[in-house]
Amino acid sequence: MAVGDVANFGPTSTATAAFLTLQPGAGVEVVIHNIGYDGAMELWYWDGTNQVKMDEDTTGGSRLGLFLHCTNTKYYRIKNVSGVTGFLCADGMTTK
Repeated sequence: MAVGDVANFGPTSTATAAFLTLQPGAGVEVVIHNIGYDGAMELWYWDGTNQVKMDEDTTGGSRLGLFLHCTNTKYYRIKNVSGVTGFLCADGMTTK
């Protein structure tokens, strides 16, 4: 991906308790602007070892106008906690 390119993740069918990982390739940085989900979700910040829950929603919906900075080693993951398989997605902009 080149600087200024749109970064798309999904929409991906995701089993309950599974994640959509918003991790760009090595040397690439992405700012996530929007996430979408059709059921309950949790948003986690992750470094491969440690994680922090940043947000949650008990119904389907979206988070728009975000500025979530992701690198290959520090990134966000959206967890499907709806109890059934559902769709998750995110988009943003490549910055490096």
